[in-house]
Amino acid sequence: MRVKAAIRTGLVPVVALCCFLAGLPSGVALTLTVVAALGLEWRRSGRGQPDTSQTQAFVQRLIDVIPEPVYVKDSKGCYVMINAAFSAQRGMPASEILGRSARDLAPDPETAAMVAAEDAEVLAGRNVYKEDITRAADGRILLCRIVTKGRCYNSLGERVIVGANFNVTGLRQAEQQLQAALAEQTSVAERTRDFIQTLLDEIPYPMYVRDAESRYRIVNRAMLARYGLRSDEVIGKTIIDLHPEAEQSRRSWLEDREVLAGLHVQKEEYGQHPVHGTPYYQIVIKGSCPDTRGEPVIVGINIDVTDLRESEKRLAAALEREREQHHNTQSFVQRLLDLLPWPVYVKDAQSRYIMLNEAMSRDSFIPRDELLGSTGLPDAASATEMRSLFEEDGEVLSGRRILREEQIRHPNTGKDTFRILAKARCLDALGEPVIVGTMVELTELRQAERELKAALEREIRLRERTEAFIQRLIDVIPDPFYVKREGHYILINEAFATYHGKSRAELLDPARSFHDASEASRLRSLDEDARVLQGAEVLREERTRRRVTGEEVYRVVSKTRSVYIDGEPVIVGIDHHITSWRRAEQEIKHALERETQLRENTLLFVQRLIDLIPDPVYVKKSGGLYVLINKAFLDYHQREREEVLAGPNSLRYARAEVRQLSLEEDEIVLAGGDINKEEHTTRQATGEEIFRIVTKHRSTYFDGEPVVVGIDHQITRWRIAERELQRLAREDALTGLANRRHFMQEAERALLLATRYDESLSLIMFDLDHFKLINDQWGHNAGDEVLRETVARCLVCLRATDLLARWGGEEFIILLPHTHLAEACQVAERLREALEHAPINSSRGRIRATLSAGVAQWEPEMSIDQFVSTADTALYAAKQNGRNRVQTAPGDGKDAA
Repeated sequence: MRVKAAIRTGLVPVVALCCFLAGLPSGVALTLTVVAALGLEWRRSGRGQPDTSQTQAFVQRLIDVIPEPVYVKDSKGCYVMINAAFSAQRGMPASEILGRSARDLAPDPETAAMVAAEDAEVLAGRNVYKEDITRAADGRILLCRIVTKGRCYNSLGERVIVGANFNVTGLRQAEQQLQAALAEQTSVAERTRDFIQTLLDEIPYPMYVRDAESRYRIVNRAMLARYGLRSDEVIGKTIIDLHPEAEQSRRSWLEDREVLAGLHVQKEEYGQHPVHGTPYYQIVIKGSCPDTRGEPVIVGINIDVTDLRESEKRLAAALEREREQHHNTQSFVQRLLDLLPWPVYVKDAQSRYIMLNEAMSRDSFIPRDELLGSTGLPDAASATEMRSLFEEDGEVLSGRRILREEQIRHPNTGKDTFRILAKARCLDALGEPVIVGTMVELTELRQAERELKAALEREIRLRERTEAFIQRLIDVIPDPFYVKREGHYILINEAFATYHGKSRAELLDPARSFHDASEASRLRSLDEDARVLQGAEVLREERTRRRVTGEEVYRVVSKTRSVYIDGEPVIVGIDHHITSWRRAEQEIKHALERETQLRENTLLFVQRLIDLIPDPVYVKKSGGLYVLINKAFLDYHQREREEVLAGPNSLRYARAEVRQLSLEEDEIVLAGGDINKEEHTTRQATGEEIFRIVTKHRSTYFDGEPVVVGIDHQITRWRIAERELQRLAREDALTGLANRRHFMQEAERALLLATRYDESLSLIMFDLDHFKLINDQWGHNAGDEVLRETVARCLVCLRATDLLARWGGEEFIILLPHTHLAEACQVAERLREALEHAPINSSRGRIRATLSAGVAQWEPEMSIDQFVSTADTALYAAKQNGRNRVQTAPGDGKDAA
């Protein structure tokens, strides 16, 4: 009850407030509050009630526990109660302080006056709360304390002062350290964000972080590259803002809601690229996590697996082709084996037939289907026959090759049979070991051996007679003739022996190769022989001296590869002797042929080379004579090569002045100038618009005459694409109106004209009311139809000089030259009525739509941004006032409903 009384007097709230402002711990604050209450009660009990000594002692012990100086003064400023911390701070015992005022204890008159003034203010009802800071010369805090004083009333109604001094030096130093730590953490956070962005940019797949409203907060470089946008065009926008017409955008927005609800999304989807429309496969991974502020965000990555899926398709097709190829190969092998005249078979590791040809079936007198899967042994086969078969097949599977000739009595025909039995091990298509065997019938071969021996003897005699005939035949040749093999002469004529001055037997001796030849000649001859045996032909003319007589000889050495009578390759050579005048004539002839062929090959190569150039290329002489043209030139002019190359001025021109200009340019080039220009013409044959860069330079032709080398570089598709890009940069794709960028350019020009000629200029900004509900209820396609119909109705109400543009989404803007504010409001009202009075017929049904419009008039010195902002403010006011209305900005002096 005493504490409650202290609270009612106002002391406890003051002390509690001081403790809170000083930042003291809650326990200390509570203790100080109770001390104030008990101290007051003690003072009140001390008057005429001597039984309060125990309470006084308890209160004194209690406040002595408080580590900061605490005191109570009466209305005269004298201390009536202090704690031990106060006495320690003063460096005086409590007995010397109690009953004395702060003026008596102050170190100087200024401090005494200040304390007296503060006490007077506190007694008057003002609380004192201040912070004293003592600093060193270097700015460091030496002592920082909070000084608090408050007024309250004792039980007698007397005013007393309750005060405390709190040392907060450590707190202030901690604050400075925390501020430094905060600055460091801020820098670390910024570096962390930069590191995270750099890390994400290194990921080759689009990755992003969206907030709870599906707005992009972080995107990596791959994400920006995919959409062809800058970071400032993406951050803060949703996927629907970026691509409102794409179905994937709506689906992604719905997935974000599920992810925020705790669902983890990992799926593969097929779609079309939002920019260039190419099909793609991607793995979409989304998850939710708290950001640095604890707010949920969506983290997603789209991994493009288009190449992987396309590769899988190709691999599946390749696998099917391989299976078909394997089947076809099996069929081909079977057909191939069936063509062999002798039995061929394949057995598995259990000696069962898994493949055999028709000859095998015929030889065994068993149909193929019955043999497949069996060992081929008859049911009456003995154990010895079966053991022999399995042991032999086992040896073959172990790696032994069997090849033997045997004579047996055929088990089915009973005739003596000669055959070669062959067995070997190999791996089948699955890598399993199999036995491949064949039985080559030799019966007819053995019968034919005797005939072959007789025929061989006849052939030997015929060969000997042939060799004699060949020798007589080559001896008739007047020039040295020879046949060589491995550097040795095996056949020579009389002229060869006579030329070398040696006998035939001496020259044909294998031990005496290269008779009397130098080392260089020997090496050259060996090199020529090697090249001839590889297929080359040697035909060379040489100047030498005859070894026998020493006379100078000119001859043509010819070496050719041939096949000797034994079937082995040989070198056939002849040394054709010619006179000096014949040699000179031959040299001139060969030189002329080489030069002619070189020129023809060069001209043909140049023609093939320029035919590869996709643009028209030509070479002209003076007077308009075409001497070289490429295929692109003929295709462009739709002429035949012979027609153009027929003579001067053979190419027909649509106008004479064009032909004259071409001839004048040719003369300029032939005089040393260059022509490099761009032309915009219409093709005579098709009426097609043509852009090209005409280039002409001077050069020298094969015959040494100056020529004009020209090329018409076709750039039509680039110019047309450039024109289309300029149109797309100005127009909105959905409505065909000017886009924001084009509107701002035109508006800037309109402001300059209005400034120059002091003309009026107004602006209408409007958007469709509740357009999001239209999209949600009727679908985005119906929403697009509403936008297009709105544009059509607006264009009917506008002048040709007015500029209507799509500002963004369902928001439009109109620039009205030569129009005051009142007139602009009338125009806006007509637009509003045109939309309100007639529902829009869409593919989904009749849709009612209204618009809200803001109107602004341009004032001198107003920028385009300020002008647009004024109209936007008016539009906002129209929406705030209930929509479906026209409104001017506040302060324009006119409002329209």
